[in-house]
Amino acid sequence: MADLTYNTITTVDDYLRATGVDLNEELIARLTDDVGDNNPAPRFIYQVENYIKEKIVAHNPIDYSVDILDDNYTFKTDHQTKQFKRAVMYQISFLLKNGNITNDLNELIPREQMELLGLDSNAQRSLYLGGLWNVRRC
Repeated sequence: MADLTYNTITTVDDYLRATGVDLNEELIARLTDDVGDNNPAPRFIYQVENYIKEKIVAHNPIDYSVDILDDNYTFKTDHQTKQFKRAVMYQISFLLKNGNITNDLNELIPREQMELLGLDSNAQRSLYLGGLWNVRRC
């Protein structure tokens, strides 16, 4: 069996504290015959974090290079980390409400669908408040 350990900034407990929803239970209720280990939340969080990190790089390539995509990447300040976590949690809630969860090992929601749905406005605001969505003007 493959190693299903995901190094994420946001945790299942972060989401539970913020929303009162156990993300593993929520995802398990939506999946049938999950290919994972009945612990799909870390995989989903990993997918969402990578999507948001890619959006940050595309939006502001001057300040953020592809290094942000590294699993061990850390933000410059605790405030940035907190706002990134908030953005991830907003995006997860948005995807659970509007997306179609699947049983794919690589993606619990297809990438094409994530692109179609885009970045949640609350997630974008959190990134902006953390200085992660601001475009340098000089």
